[in-house]
Amino acid sequence: MDFLDKVIRPLTIRIFPILSLICILPIILGLAGVALPDTIDQRALATLAALFFGVFSFFYRSHEAEAQSKKQHTLKILFDTRLSAEFRRHLEFRKLHFPEGEHVDPARFTAYLNAQRDTKLSDDEAKSRRQSAEALRSLLNYYEFLSMGISRGDLDEAMLRGSIRGIMCNLVKDCVHIIVDAQETNPRAYENLSDLYNAWRDPQDPALP
Repeated sequence: MDFLDKVIRPLTIRIFPILSLICILPIILGLAGVALPDTIDQRALATLAALFFGVFSFFYRSHEAEAQSKKQHTLKILFDTRLSAEFRRHLEFRKLHFPEGEHVDPARFTAYLNAQRDTKLSDDEAKSRRQSAEALRSLLNYYEFLSMGISRGDLDEAMLRGSIRGIMCNLVKDCVHIIVDAQETNPRAYENLSDLYNAWRDPQDPALP
């Protein structure tokens, strides 16, 4: 299915109209009064042209329908997630201890994930730290999910680039040390997010491994 979507369908859409034109050209020349060799069978050429054009039309309509479906699916994902109460809570909890625009230290992030009440930390403060770190981790996982969707061709990259590029890249820049630290343990951690960030980032921004 991937081979059909990535190779056969795009190739057909590009080549078959040209083949149709090649078949039709002698017919047009003949109608214009240009003498053609007797070996050219205009009926056969017309049949081939119709066949090529029919195949092109099928793949083109299929391609357009799939592209439209992908855009609708992408839009639904964005509306269902980014406008949800849960997503807004993640944004608010993240800001409690990990403000936007500040690099997140991996050791501090891990400590906050595991925050427990002790003699210097109240129950409320420990809970606040855990919620903030968990919210940040959830945001990273969310953008990894979207990046995977783009990588697999399930989501429309152009639409997402136009709507979340800046937000996603800023999050990755804040969390670059967390991501690198996670990849030292598991090289596949945030791999789709890393690839997409490297493709979308501004030239002056740091690249991920």
